[in-house]
Amino acid sequence: MKRRREETIRKELRKLSRADLLEMLLQQSRQMQLLEKERTELREKLNEQNLEIQNSGSLAEAALRLNGVFQAADQAAEQYLFVLRKAAERVQAEEMERTQKK
Repeated sequence: MKRRREETIRKELRKLSRADLLEMLLQQSRQMQLLEKERTELREKLNEQNLEIQNSGSLAEAALRLNGVFQAADQAAEQYLFVLRKAAERVQAEEMERTQKK
């Protein structure tokens, strides 16, 4: 079946003039150029998407690191406030002692 089809195509091509054959070649050449351009554009889009995927992973890692930094900063602030409260309590206790001694 495939052979018959090829033979039929060859017979049809032989019937065409040189000008018709050249026109067909030009059309195929233009189509190949368009397809090549489309392939290049698709590859660029794919590369951009791959880069976005890689960057999203990097951004997720950065966010996790920042989260850890913020947690550490929050803990440091909590400790600082705890120390300030204890110091304020100590000052209040000393004030009370002074007022009671008078």
